[in-house]
Amino acid sequence: VNEVGAVVTQQYAVLAEDVLGELRSQADSVVYDATRTLIFSVLVGVWVIVLTALLLRFLYRAIKSPIERLTEQSRQIASVELPEVVAAMRRGDADAAPEIEELVAESDDEIGELVHAFNDMHRTAIDLAAEQAGSRRIVADMFVNLGRRNQRLINRLLKRLTALEQDERDPDKLAGLYDIDHVATRMRRNAESLLVLAGAPQSRRWNHPVDVYDIARGALSEVEGYERVLIDTDEELEVHGDVVADLTHLLAELVENALAFSPPETAVEVVARKDRSGSVIMVVDRGVGMSEVQLAEANERIRSAAHDTETPSEFLGHYVVGRLAARHDITVELSPGVASGTVATVLLPTGAVVPGADE
Repeated sequence: VNEVGAVVTQQYAVLAEDVLGELRSQADSVVYDATRTLIFSVLVGVWVIVLTALLLRFLYRAIKSPIERLTEQSRQIASVELPEVVAAMRRGDADAAPEIEELVAESDDEIGELVHAFNDMHRTAIDLAAEQAGSRRIVADMFVNLGRRNQRLINRLLKRLTALEQDERDPDKLAGLYDIDHVATRMRRNAESLLVLAGAPQSRRWNHPVDVYDIARGALSEVEGYERVLIDTDEELEVHGDVVADLTHLLAELVENALAFSPPETAVEVVARKDRSGSVIMVVDRGVGMSEVQLAEANERIRSAAHDTETPSEFLGHYVVGRLAARHDITVELSPGVASGTVATVLLPTGAVVPGADE
């Protein structure tokens, strides 16, 4: 019995070993197949990711390239070409809206529609600028026409007043005529200021140099409160005839500001000197003065007046001074006074000054 049991046990052991071996073989086969399938799936997934990335990069470049060209061209138009065209039309160099160079649409997709939309916007901006420039020229011409008419009427009035003053012997009536003459002269300066702001040239000319003292006196005849102004000029300083009218107008604007912003009991000085640094005329007042910020803003208005196409309704005197100075390369700068008030320094260029009679 023991022998039979041992044989049966041995046979069961052999059978179990065979079954386990078969199971191991099947398990190894399944693991191998699963590993191979996994590796293949991973490789396929990697290739799909790589192909997708390449496709996305290609699509990104295909979309980015025309957008970059459109952006560069639109930036060039917006920052360079369009401002130049608008400035030319405002200066009157172009009578009508010029033909624009349209951007070329390379496709009929959304980017192409964006190109067409930008071309329409560009054309609309040019047309609007041309319309505004035309309206501005019409208004400027109207101002010039109105200013010229007023100027002619005031000149006729001044000539008539001069004739009446020469024939009048009554001191009281003569004083009244002088007052009317002074008011008319101030009206003429206002009319000329309108012409200056409208860009019209000066119509008054002198065919000979004029002493700076006479120019200062002419400026005083165009302001109210001229009795408070003291003149101290270099006798050898004479100004070219083409500059006289504009310089007289410029000094009148500065003197008027000095008189308006200084106490009535104080004097305003007009000092002219010719030294190594050049020919300088200073208008000095002892009023309330201006802060550093106000002085900087005023000087900036005077410097930029010749280039500004728009003139605000405030500080018109600064813009008139700036445009008159720019006509003859005159430098005007406001600075604080020594104790109080403001000093307006007018630096005349070499071409505006001629040697005096003594020289």
